[in-house]
Amino acid sequence: MARMLVVILMAMCSWSVSAQVTAINLKEINDEIKKRPEQYFYELKQSVNTETSPIKKARLQVILSEMAYYIDQPEYILSYVDSAQNSGVLNDYWSARAMVSQARGYYQKREGKLYLATAKVAYEKAKLVNDPLLETSAVIELILANIEIGRKDAISQNMQLAKKFISFLPDDFEKAVLLQRYTKILTGLKKYDQAIKVINDTLMIFQQEGSAHFTSVSYYHLGQAEAMRGDLRRALVAMQLSLNWAIKDNNNLNQAFTLSRMAQLQTQLGLIDEAKQSLDMALKSASNTNSSIAQVLVLRHIAEFACQYQVSECYKSYEDAIAAASHHEMIAEVRDIRKELAAVFAKDGKHKQAYETLLLSIQ
Repeated sequence: MARMLVVILMAMCSWSVSAQVTAINLKEINDEIKKRPEQYFYELKQSVNTETSPIKKARLQVILSEMAYYIDQPEYILSYVDSAQNSGVLNDYWSARAMVSQARGYYQKREGKLYLATAKVAYEKAKLVNDPLLETSAVIELILANIEIGRKDAISQNMQLAKKFISFLPDDFEKAVLLQRYTKILTGLKKYDQAIKVINDTLMIFQQEGSAHFTSVSYYHLGQAEAMRGDLRRALVAMQLSLNWAIKDNNNLNQAFTLSRMAQLQTQLGLIDEAKQSLDMALKSASNTNSSIAQVLVLRHIAEFACQYQVSECYKSYEDAIAAASHHEMIAEVRDIRKELAAVFAKDGKHKQAYETLLLSIQ
């Protein structure tokens, strides 16, 4: 679930913005995203294919790029943003919104330099538009981008702005989505207690809003934060709650992410049979999603598990993970998985294979 947290829904905030989007029913779109983001993404995608108004089509493409983040499909994020920007019909508001979405696409692709460069442009554009949600989302991406590339010294002033912006927003669905992203900042800064408090705030809002998808994601983030804090058993409880909501929602995407992470926690706690079962279920769920991130994540975790407990399947499992990441052009994942495989070769005394695999990882 890439997780890591799940990102921003930018809705109408002022008369000037709502006047620009009268041809699009944003309230209806937001209500559908709350209830069924993945299914609605494909429905809206079909309607865009038949749209004849260039302006409406470009704006819907921006919205689709944002929705693609929720369902972990960065290839759609970037392609829809490119198409919308190339249309030449986006005004300042929609252009800034597209840049924020593009930044999140690079975040999911783990392309740190492009993420930071795009987040900077997005924030500068957002400051020119009188919309609190848009500026808040942009500054959050800018902070995260600096954290991702290790520039924690560059975030102090922007952190103050983010806290201020968030404090003025009403406690509604849009704020909860922003807070989910904000918790990624807090865990990145190792402020785990603060992150857990904020995640619990999002859980309250999402459950009040009746959003099973985002409730599942929040429990996933809670499990991640508990694990980072060192409490693996509390982390596993949170992951089980995430799974329960994903099952209730019939959401294979969230099930794949959560089950894969549960398996890691179960392995760490010595629950090996349970971990194997979780991975088998995760693979089944991942095969029923269109998310390349989920599919590669599960295959990578299966390979890590196999090399510990199913040695005969170790190398093949890693090759399967590398093949899937290569197919989806996930360059950073290919690099990291090859590094892991090189370490396995070295541990097994296969130094030539280790060297060759490591060399491939840095090309």
